[in-house]
Amino acid sequence: MKIIRCLALTAAMAFSAAAPADENVTMYPTKPVRVIVPFPPGGGVDVIARTVSQQLGPRLGQTFIVDNRPGASGNIGVRAAINSAPDGYTLLLFATVAGMFPLIHANLGYDPFADMAPISSIATQPLALFTTNSFPAQSVADLVRLARETPGKYAFAGIGVGSPQHMAGELLMYRTGVRLLHVPYKGTAPAITDLISGQTQFAFLGLSSGLPFVKSGKLKVLAVASKKRSELAPDLQTMEEAGVANFDLGITYFMAAPPGTPPAILKKLNAEIGAVLKEPAVIEILQKQGYEVTGSSAEHVLELLREENRKWAPIVKAAGIKVE
Repeated sequence: MKIIRCLALTAAMAFSAAAPADENVTMYPTKPVRVIVPFPPGGGVDVIARTVSQQLGPRLGQTFIVDNRPGASGNIGVRAAINSAPDGYTLLLFATVAGMFPLIHANLGYDPFADMAPISSIATQPLALFTTNSFPAQSVADLVRLARETPGKYAFAGIGVGSPQHMAGELLMYRTGVRLLHVPYKGTAPAITDLISGQTQFAFLGLSSGLPFVKSGKLKVLAVASKKRSELAPDLQTMEEAGVANFDLGITYFMAAPPGTPPAILKKLNAEIGAVLKEPAVIEILQKQGYEVTGSSAEHVLELLREENRKWAPIVKAAGIKVE
């Protein structure tokens, strides 16, 4: 009888200890949730964050507040997020390119594989190869041929060292053996301005960022850097179709929380984000911004981060890229 009573008491104590946690998860959120975006306001990533946040608020009965924290290749915002309390009230919207950062940043300050608790992917934006109108290349093959004939003559614009736009140019050199010059910029706008004026000859840009300038006759676009053709420009061939194999450079954005956030909260957020991403209005807004809506499991996000690391390791080593 004593044993039975002891077991019953132990079970009751365990239940009473677990009940508040379960109740907290069921009631979550009970106050506003902050979504940190390590990019400036007004850009495409900011639109993703605000579109999803505006839908999550009514679904969960609390306000989701977007907090822009740009700077240091996203590190300022990331560190602010991952060092917050792991209670589900601070989230992070970032890109899977973070999986590459340990390869190039000597003092990154965080581990993208351990210091983030992935929730779900949100959307992917394909990069595309844009050139200035004065550049004689009419195809990717033309560009590669010209670069081989005059090594080091032609320059491409990147959005900072180690950015997807920079690494796309490095990948082109790695895959084709050509030698190009990288000109880093602090943002997409100045990069496009100099590209149009001919200060640089080409750039890998988000498809939606460059297409308006193609339509206005200020730029040319040669190919999209993704596995398949984009719905935004279905007639535009892929880099692989243009003759450069293994050139998939889609930037996938995902939602995460600080490490140690209760799994039940992560699961709840994953389900709610998945529902939001099925809303026709959300799909329409993101597609107009040039994004392909995704949504996924947390495990898939982690695998995407690891894949970025595997994919870029040989390119970073060959190019000797390092940011102190």
